[in-house]
Amino acid sequence: MAHPLLLLLAACLCACYQAKPSEVAGGGGVETTEGNLAGLPGQAAGARVSMIPVDFDARRGSLPESLTTMADANGAYRFHGLKPGRYNLEVWQPKDGAGVFKAGLLLRAGSLERVGTDSLQAPGRLRLRWDGARKGVLVQRGRVFQRVLAGLESDSGGTVLDSLPAGVLPPISYAEALADTSLHAWTDSVTVAPGIVSNVLAYAEWAHQARLGLVTGTGALAGDTLIGYPLLVRLAKPAFDFTQCNGDGSDLRFTAVNGDPLAF
Repeated sequence: MAHPLLLLLAACLCACYQAKPSEVAGGGGVETTEGNLAGLPGQAAGARVSMIPVDFDARRGSLPESLTTMADANGAYRFHGLKPGRYNLEVWQPKDGAGVFKAGLLLRAGSLERVGTDSLQAPGRLRLRWDGARKGVLVQRGRVFQRVLAGLESDSGGTVLDSLPAGVLPPISYAEALADTSLHAWTDSVTVAPGIVSNVLAYAEWAHQARLGLVTGTGALAGDTLIGYPLLVRLAKPAFDFTQCNGDGSDLRFTAVNGDPLAF
């Protein structure tokens, strides 16, 4: 099956604390997992620490209470009895929203796993842009997260996912309905930086893309601001690989340099 193709159109182009944590009942396995949080003095106390299986899907039920605990006054936490497997670590401090995300921790049978020390950071945000054609529910496997897309359009600048933990988060997918068993990929893993808004392009999952630069020249229109101006884009080999798109052009999309979809 041919991969979709996207063209991007541009105008021109800590302090650490150690303590002996108390044990927390887990999922009935044989794992003991412990770690520490670092931050401002007293910041880590009461932070919620969750160990989330990497295949967890919030549409299918809630995360068991045994997979979440709280850090003590020194930022230490421990899980006892987690089942072997891969988990994502997600931390959230209700007092100030600080957090951290660490993906793909491997817990092995019969061992003591030390997560180490992670620094709490200010939350970040993601702005999702799209052309309004997608409907359904946003999902991130391995996080306690889902959001309905209905009524959210990109012509208003997209929608902002708020209060996200800093780190490399799992890919964003969407289902056309809550009951759907299949998910459609939207992004690869996404990086959330603390304290800022990061943009996810409208067609981030498109496998191929190219950037077009416009040269306005020195003619009568040079320097003018053009709005709604029709532009002919001629695609040709070898720059454009026609074997990687649908023969009728149905998987071709255009965006502005900031990721906003363009009419075509």
